[in-house]
Amino acid sequence: MNQLGLGRASLLLAAAIVGATGAQAQAQAYVAPQLVQRAAPSVGVSGPGSVVVQVLVRPDGSFSVEKVIRSTNSADNAAAVDIARHSTYKPARRDGKPVQAFYDFTLVFTGGGASVAEQQSIAAVFPYEQLVRAGKYAQAKTGLQAYLSKHPTDTRALTFLGVADFFLGDTAGAVAAFDRVPKIVPAYEAIALKAYEDDTTALTNAKNYSAAEPPERRIVAMQPAFATYDNLAFIELNAGDVAAAISDFQTARTRAVSEHASASERATIDANLAAAYVKSGNVDQAKAMAAEAKQIDPSQNGGYAAIENAESDQADADMKASKYADAASLYEQAAAIAPTDSVTLYVNAAFALIQEKTTDGYTAAKVDADKALAIDPNNAGANFAEGIVLANEGKRDDAVTYLTKADTAAKAGTDPSLTANIENVLKQLNSAPK
Repeated sequence: MNQLGLGRASLLLAAAIVGATGAQAQAQAYVAPQLVQRAAPSVGVSGPGSVVVQVLVRPDGSFSVEKVIRSTNSADNAAAVDIARHSTYKPARRDGKPVQAFYDFTLVFTGGGASVAEQQSIAAVFPYEQLVRAGKYAQAKTGLQAYLSKHPTDTRALTFLGVADFFLGDTAGAVAAFDRVPKIVPAYEAIALKAYEDDTTALTNAKNYSAAEPPERRIVAMQPAFATYDNLAFIELNAGDVAAAISDFQTARTRAVSEHASASERATIDANLAAAYVKSGNVDQAKAMAAEAKQIDPSQNGGYAAIENAESDQADADMKASKYADAASLYEQAAAIAPTDSVTLYVNAAFALIQEKTTDGYTAAKVDADKALAIDPNNAGANFAEGIVLANEGKRDDAVTYLTKADTAAKAGTDPSLTANIENVLKQLNSAPK
């Protein structure tokens, strides 16, 4: 089953984070004023929001807070102005000389009633945030690691460490950092999702499904959708967690309808669910899902293929255990649901029954051989089985006719052992007294 064919949602990687880099690379003659150190707040924050404060920065580094330019929560204006008044700035430079210029100080407040400790965290991490925004990821990572050695649970610092690691190409480091953040803020969710997706894809390609489960669950938590549930269930199924896989495939199936997934996508999920039911031993449910998949998308054979494989595997095991009638029954069931493989499966069933070496066995074997011949009259195996049955029924001339046809077909194929077996039977018949 090609479950991962449903694909991943396209993600735009936080252009705001890297957008500053291009601007700073332009116009060498002028350098805008910069924030040197953000002050900790001494005024309480009333709720989430952003405030932009205009600060006039003079050539000597002195400054004055001019006004609030814009605000999404006016109740936060006092805290924003207070922080701006107690921060320090570096003056702008033109042709290498300090000049007077305005600095637009953007302050983002992340929660209502934020504590002073929380705002101190924002102030402490801000320099590293600026480094990340400037594209100086290695420098930011070094500083954040040093800071986190003393503040290991600072989620803001962990978030920016994850961002820095991601852009440094360290997927494992990014995932490890994001794993320690209970709730990724929306601005960086796309980057976290891409890090988890890259991690999950690598682990899945390496067939390390157990290790791929946790990052895929994080993806589902951040982006619940039919495709992410389907991906998670696929990983769970291959990790051996069949019950969880069935549950998540069912969720994917329900969401696919409500999210208006395409017929192909819905059929793929049904086929995957059929495969999960097969692994749980619930063949009846598997057949129902395979039939639904086929009804939705006539080209979808994945569910039936899973059932066929399971029944064929069990039939092979029964053959080794000399349970010939049981093996034949399973081959016949598989043939009934897998038209493209039905000739081979009917031939397998015929030879399983021939192994019983009983009158009833030969009679039943002829039925399966006839079914195979009705589909492909020139099939070597089907003619071989028919010839053996007829020989055991005492119909020597008819048997030689089928065996000769089988020999011709086998020689045109690529199985020399089949040719040898057919010619050995022909030799025995020709040498036996009439």
